[in-house]
Amino acid sequence: MKLNLSIKIIIVLLLTLTFIAPAWALLRGFSPDSYPSTKTFGLGAYFSPKEVTIYAEPKLDSQVLEKLEWQFARVQIDSLTGNIASPADVFITFYPYKEIAMMAVKDEVDGWVKVIYNQRDKSEGWVPLETPAEKTQYNNLVGSFYTWYDFMFKIAKRRGVYFLPGVPKKLRKLRGQPSDDANIVRYNFTYVRSLDIKVIRGNWMLVKIVDLEEGSPIGWIRWRDEDGQLLVFCNMD
Repeated sequence: MKLNLSIKIIIVLLLTLTFIAPAWALLRGFSPDSYPSTKTFGLGAYFSPKEVTIYAEPKLDSQVLEKLEWQFARVQIDSLTGNIASPADVFITFYPYKEIAMMAVKDEVDGWVKVIYNQRDKSEGWVPLETPAEKTQYNNLVGSFYTWYDFMFKIAKRRGVYFLPGVPKKLRKLRGQPSDDANIVRYNFTYVRSLDIKVIRGNWMLVKIVDLEEGSPIGWIRWRDEDGQLLVFCNMD
């Protein structure tokens, strides 16, 4: 009898963890975690306010395609059309406890950006670039757009970056110059905690690699490949 009760308790705990673990992971937040990614990153990132309206054209009197709303420390996202169920469908980076939500940008015109507002079916629409009143206690990026180069130079340079899981070894090599043919400084790292950016030149970064066992060598790495796929991403957490 005691054995049966113990088994029932274990089953209940496992079922509870099955539902709680994904919710906690989402609440904790996410950033890009694979290469190549199933998500489209476009030419840069838009830092979404908690309420954002998506328009068919870059003008306020055009058709509204979608309205999205998310909140601080909340794992859900509200969708006007009901076609979007999760922040992971919309954002490439999402840390609700820090009030950070980033959408991929495909195009830019004066005062507007075209964002991918549903990564599952690659739905696109326009949002106006305006500074909302909701500047948060964590950052003042809300409502702004950064090309990936500016993002790396202005944001990632302060925070450090990490290699996306799946980046092949040939692209993880530390080189003496910003060239695929340059000599290799180092290519075998035990445990890379972070890459601190020193200089950005085109698709290359001069970085100091923080390796917990092998020291902190400096050299050049690619931060995106020839197709524009990101190889590293900023430590937003």
